[in-house]
Amino acid sequence: MLDWCVQVAGFSDTADRMMHDGRCDSRRLRREVDDVKRKWDEFHRAIAEYRAALDDSAKFFEQMDNVRRHSLVWAWLRMQIMSVWAGHTHTPV
Repeated sequence: MLDWCVQVAGFSDTADRMMHDGRCDSRRLRREVDDVKRKWDEFHRAIAEYRAALDDSAKFFEQMDNVRRHSLVWAWLRMQIMSVWAGHTHTPV
């Protein structure tokens, strides 16, 4: 990702030099530079949003795993209580 940042910055710097030297249509070049920067910023924003969504998904599945493990413990305890109430002395593990 860093290489692309350097390339975009280099593109912008080169365009600025070309406009300063008067070697090209500065309005058109400025539009191109602004368009590249806008697209680059949108790309970074989309990546940040995607990363946040992945982090949220990971947290969700960790919580689901905790609930599942907790539910299994409660189910095992219920079985033990029911066995005691039913008069069984054997406790399966």
